[in-house]
Amino acid sequence: MTFNSVLGNTSTAFLVYLLSSISALGINAAFQDYVSKHDAVWKRWAWAIGICMLSIIVVTIIVFVSVKEQKPNETVQRLGGNKTVPPQQVGRI
Repeated sequence: MTFNSVLGNTSTAFLVYLLSSISALGINAAFQDYVSKHDAVWKRWAWAIGICMLSIIVVTIIVFVSVKEQKPNETVQRLGGNKTVPPQQVGRI
């Protein structure tokens, strides 16, 4: 498996995670709307859960972007890594 395919799979998984998180926030908003008409205690819990979910999403996005930026140099990887030439071979053709 190449590095690009792993990154592609990671991006796809992240997109699925983001969409499911947004839908979960939508469900939480609907729950908040429901409990606002019935019970004040559940409304506080719904707000707390929503804030926690939103903060988890934001932290995940920040971590994903920072990890994605730290990918190794593909040119160096294609050339076989960062290898040094032994001293006896310097100057040989």
